[in-house]
Amino acid sequence: MNEPARIWRYLGETRDGETVRGELAGRDEADALNQVRRLGVTPIDVSPARVSFAAFSGSRARLSPAEIEAFVRGLADLLQAGIGLAEAVNNLAQGEKRRVLRRFLERLSARIMAGESLTAALSSDPAQPPNLLIGLARAGEETGDLGAVLRRYADQIEAENEMRQTLIGQLVYPAALVGFIFVTLLFLAYIVLPQFETVFANANATPPPQTAFVFAAGSFLRDFGIWLPAAVIGLAIGVQMLARTYPDVLDRARLGLPVLGSLTRKGLAARYCGALGFLLASGAPMARAEAVARATLDSALARARLDDAASRLRAGTALSKALAGTYLFEAETLRLVALGEKSGELAAMLSRAAQLSQTAQERFAGRALNLIGPGLTALLGLAVGGVILSVMSGVLSLNEVVF
Repeated sequence: MNEPARIWRYLGETRDGETVRGELAGRDEADALNQVRRLGVTPIDVSPARVSFAAFSGSRARLSPAEIEAFVRGLADLLQAGIGLAEAVNNLAQGEKRRVLRRFLERLSARIMAGESLTAALSSDPAQPPNLLIGLARAGEETGDLGAVLRRYADQIEAENEMRQTLIGQLVYPAALVGFIFVTLLFLAYIVLPQFETVFANANATPPPQTAFVFAAGSFLRDFGIWLPAAVIGLAIGVQMLARTYPDVLDRARLGLPVLGSLTRKGLAARYCGALGFLLASGAPMARAEAVARATLDSALARARLDDAASRLRAGTALSKALAGTYLFEAETLRLVALGEKSGELAAMLSRAAQLSQTAQERFAGRALNLIGPGLTALLGLAVGGVILSVMSGVLSLNEVVF
């Protein structure tokens, strides 16, 4: 894939004297000026887009999953209705209200009107669309059935987005429980425990060890509790930075842990097999389809193992045997791939293997999320009950000292 171009903003004048503004993706200022002129606009000013914090973090121009789905489905609908590619993209841009997606469509429209293919325009755009979308666009343009290819991909994206929203919805209850536990502990630390601390201080008595521990925990929450959310966020950011700095360590941990490793391998297998099967069914040759499917994975270690598998595949090894040496695919997946090679229905069997792996991953994640709620409820009960028992035992010991 080509390196993403920079975003340039332009101010120009049409032949009718109308002033227009917009943005496009170009390698340099000369490239941006040429694109503006090809749009039939006389450039007045062309300058790089300002760098913001979001741009520094790498997410400024990125499309969300919902925006990708809207773009793919909208383009597929217009293409299948018989509208040309350039006109279809331009119509989508004019009717789009979301800023990031609208600017992406405007840049895409400028490059297509300048004579580039959809594949080339997607490959060089700063939004960095999914590699699978770029591969499918190339396959659709080569077969002349771009609208149908994008339609099938839109259905797949919709199913993935629905699954993602379902999992996010299942996380709302555990997240609310975590917040309730935190608020409850703060209430005990700020309202309840200080009163009992005052009782022991007035009686000049030493609390039992368990009561002293609870008092110390309450004092810690009063002093530092307000900073705990910031500490959690900082820890998450630190882990993310370490993951970017040492990706191999994270990959080995993800793939090597007993439960998480199996879940991660199922996810990788589902994405790889699904992408490969989808590309083969769309008419892409094996060599190109395999390279695109490999690039869709977010694990550098998995991609490295699949690089070796691709080398064996080019040397004439069957796909099922080449994948067996990566230790990323379960026996059932490899069996389906071998069956597809033998029957000549490799694309269908790869899609079936991806579906089975994804279903197993979803079931595991669902069971895990279903257990989080009761577990957090039990944790809340233990925390509150432990505080009450510790304080009550301290009060009873205080009565023994007084009487």
